[in-house]
Amino acid sequence: MNRARVGAFRLIAVVLSIVLTAGVMELVLRFVYDPLGWLSQENWEEELFTRTYRVRHRDWADVNPDPDVKYMWGGSRANIPLPYKTYRRYLQELYQPSDNAIMGFTHRPGVRVTFRTAAGDYEDMTVETNSVGLRDRDFARPKPPRTYRILFVGDSVVFGAGVEARDTVVKALEDRLNRRATRGWRFEVVNYGVGGYNTRQELELLKETRAMQYEPDLILLGVVMNDHSETNSMLSWQGDLARLGDRAAGATLTDEPTAKLLARYVGARLRVGRLAFSGVQFVRKSAERVAEAWRGENSWRVALRSHATGLDPATQQKIQASLVAFRDYVRSHGVPLGLVVFPFETTLDPAHPKHAETAGEYQTWVRLARSTDVPTLDLRAAFLGRRAEFTPVSISKGLYAAWDHIHLNPRGHAMAADAVDDFARRHWRLPLAER
Repeated sequence: MNRARVGAFRLIAVVLSIVLTAGVMELVLRFVYDPLGWLSQENWEEELFTRTYRVRHRDWADVNPDPDVKYMWGGSRANIPLPYKTYRRYLQELYQPSDNAIMGFTHRPGVRVTFRTAAGDYEDMTVETNSVGLRDRDFARPKPPRTYRILFVGDSVVFGAGVEARDTVVKALEDRLNRRATRGWRFEVVNYGVGGYNTRQELELLKETRAMQYEPDLILLGVVMNDHSETNSMLSWQGDLARLGDRAAGATLTDEPTAKLLARYVGARLRVGRLAFSGVQFVRKSAERVAEAWRGENSWRVALRSHATGLDPATQQKIQASLVAFRDYVRSHGVPLGLVVFPFETTLDPAHPKHAETAGEYQTWVRLARSTDVPTLDLRAAFLGRRAEFTPVSISKGLYAAWDHIHLNPRGHAMAADAVDDFARRHWRLPLAER
């Protein structure tokens, strides 16, 4: 038998062996044993791109003890803790890159995006943006007579991630004020929240949108305990937008969009294919992590763990500097400013394993906010003062969204609006009728 024929037989034997092995594995995965516990699920596609990022979940687990948390960390740094389909829709439909290097990204103006839980999203909600990209209606400029206008600035908590616009703290506050407005007066509270922004970006947003043209009578800044993090600002979204858009010219087998596309076709029928692509993605993310460590690019990991280790002096200086810069800009325009500090669920729940650390960190945030000589509302104290109203049910069901420990549900937004309403009346003269 000549050498070419021997080579052909060997190739055929190898191919048959691979096919036989794959066939046996397919039968095992279908009828005997599913090692990952999700290959047979209907939402396997999302699960694949969630669970293969478990290498990053180990870092998130320092903050969130839930072992089944369905969060994905994408790109070369941590981007956003959302299920993959919502993450992709946020990138493609709600956000756009910004030429402002500090902001990094903004909302698209004039869009309407509806998120549904049944479609793999984290909460039902509809987001509509106005002509400048705010989650609100357009407001007249110049301001109409006998109008008291408040700009409520912040990140995804103020924006209202996971709730309808009417249920946000912004609109709940607007409703409360208008119910008691002096005859002939009306209140307008503008939602200046953008998911993922930190304090520096929020200041840039005021400048970029020429917010002072709205002639605000008061500005409220929502302060959240991850506002010091550049990781939280998701500046790497610009790269993700390029990869997930039409410019993925350099796509390879292991990059996310290509792997997802191939997995959709191959994995639609073959569970062994799903397992193979899961392995490819796991190897890719592990290699990225090693490369990041080699280059010393671990700032995102440090930022995540700050919740477990507290705020070091350098971070506290950074927070204070950002708050002072925001204060000085607002004061330079002669507008009163108030700070509203939002707590995480872990700061309210004594049974949470991270309660001691995060409660201490929260008090540091409150102290830093008050050090700016700006009226400051401690929402943790306000929430705990009404604890009987959201217990004995869990705090998560009582005030916070079920999918994380940061964002408020409609009840939490309403309770925050009550506290902000009282805070504003105590510190500033508002055109309100006597009770």
